[in-house]
Amino acid sequence: MVYLWIGAGTMVEYSYPEALALLQSQREATILRLQENNEDLNFLRSNSITVEVNMARLFNHSVKLKKIKEAAATGK
Repeated sequence: MVYLWIGAGTMVEYSYPEALALLQSQREATILRLQENNEDLNFLRSNSITVEVNMARLFNHSVKLKKIKEAAATGK
């Protein structure tokens, strides 16, 4: 017999084959979730870089517009 701590103060008794099957299925599910989380993190990193580039472009554009307005105000 194998005793597994399920959580929330619960311990369950399993036979060895049942415990092994449960742990293997949980391991496989955890590996899949880890892969999905890694893919999500890569997606977020890629998008954060895109956002940073766009913010820099907007800033540069606003600086350019400010210079044009200042030049127009001084008559140059």
